[in-house]
Amino acid sequence: MSNFELPGFNKIKNCRFGPMLYNPNDTHIGKSLDLYGEYCREETLLFDQLLKDGDIVLDVGAHMGAHSVYFAGKVGPKGGVLAFEPQRVLYQILCANVALNSFLNVYAYNIALGQEKDFIKVPQLSYERETNFGLFTPKDYNQG
Repeated sequence: MSNFELPGFNKIKNCRFGPMLYNPNDTHIGKSLDLYGEYCREETLLFDQLLKDGDIVLDVGAHMGAHSVYFAGKVGPKGGVLAFEPQRVLYQILCANVALNSFLNVYAYNIALGQEKDFIKVPQLSYERETNFGLFTPKDYNQG
């Protein structure tokens, strides 16, 4: 699969752990995938020592799925990844990345996790502008 431009703000690229759809306007994960083809290599090196085939992983705040894709490959088809992402657009990118890599062991949920069972307001960010999409915290937007 060769790298190519998509219409709009997303890009697709072959990355360290497989093809990834990403938004380069994200100043952390997206930018890292754009420049290096991976995100937080040191963390994945640590996870290499902790995870094994058949493990179950919770990816809370899964963002675009950079870690979810790594986890899915690491734990293999006997394992599983439960990926939670409350931002609709990031959740859609996460699901695209799971599909691009043909993972059947990832279960993605468009929800936030927390101590209380309640509804939260998730802001509609401008994905066409540079910002850190991962800075969203429900408590900042749940008032009023």
